[in-house]
Amino acid sequence: MSWSVLIPSSMLSLGAVLCVLAVLLVYLDVPGQGIEWDKVAAVCALVGGFGVGGAGAGWIGGLLSSLAGGAVSGAGAATAQLVGVSTVGAVGFAVGLWAYARLRGGGISAKTRTKSLLVVAGLGVVGTVVSTIPNLYGAADALVGSFAAALT
Repeated sequence: MSWSVLIPSSMLSLGAVLCVLAVLLVYLDVPGQGIEWDKVAAVCALVGGFGVGGAGAGWIGGLLSSLAGGAVSGAGAATAQLVGVSTVGAVGFAVGLWAYARLRGGGISAKTRTKSLLVVAGLGVVGTVVSTIPNLYGAADALVGSFAAALT
């Protein structure tokens, strides 16, 4: 068996693994005892949202751009990704508002698994928005790819 099966070779695959891990860590957390897994889950969600959300946003932006009949180049690619992230962010924001309306009154502290999952989802959306910084997603993807190539 090759190690390349276990080592993520792109930001998308790393982000997917971290998003799943973030959700699992929320259920692993036992408040007040041992390691605070919900904080580790928050970091995993932020990086996972950056990886998965950035790739998804780029795909949605590319799709919208190709449907409009325009060629994507340079600033057009950044604009396409920004449009994609805006779409994902708007949906995430709407879901967040709905969740807040359902759970308001309990504060921001994540004392229940439901609130912890909402925090993880919110941080995933924040990671997606961070991926709109020009050339940051491409640089992170190249870095993950080079680390994967060095390890395999």
